[in-house]
Amino acid sequence: GDETAASLQLNNVIVPFAPTTIDIGDNATWRGIENSSGLMPGTIRNIQFLKPAEHHHEGQREAHLVLGLDSREQANKIIQAGVIIEGKELQARKELPDATRCVKCSILPRDHDAKQCPNATKCGRCAGGHATRDCKVTDRKKFHCVNCKVNGHGAVDRNACPSFTRATDIVRSRHPESKYRYFVTEDPATW
Repeated sequence: GDETAASLQLNNVIVPFAPTTIDIGDNATWRGIENSSGLMPGTIRNIQFLKPAEHHHEGQREAHLVLGLDSREQANKIIQAGVIIEGKELQARKELPDATRCVKCSILPRDHDAKQCPNATKCGRCAGGHATRDCKVTDRKKFHCVNCKVNGHGAVDRNACPSFTRATDIVRSRHPESKYRYFVTEDPATW
């Protein structure tokens, strides 16, 4: 029978700074990206924003995009050469597994989901007793990490949180392919 994108093992690449004007649900958009980027037709099987569009800031013009390709070779091609979206040349990188935190209590590593969370609600930005989406704190000096127990960053700040970095290192150590820039194929250049 026909394989659907859901049943395929897709090779996801992250494309930072993609235009938010892209119509990710339009098949013609997918084929246009393939054509302008020199990819085989039908290779892109899924496109989505890393953060759902409804969570973009008003007026946001760029966002990280995830392209799901059915071919490791084609995914490697855009990791090496980039991708063209709406006439804009963009870099791409292999999606790597990250640590996850509970969206209710903000604790790392997440061993439960919010529905089964036994802990009190903790903001991932300021550690207050409210959901992160409801946080009004904007001053970074007032951010507080529930994992590191320090001020200056929140649990959601993946670039500044040492606890997140350590937890992500553990997750990636369980996935040997994480140490490679490319998706491993028979081509020795990908090893």
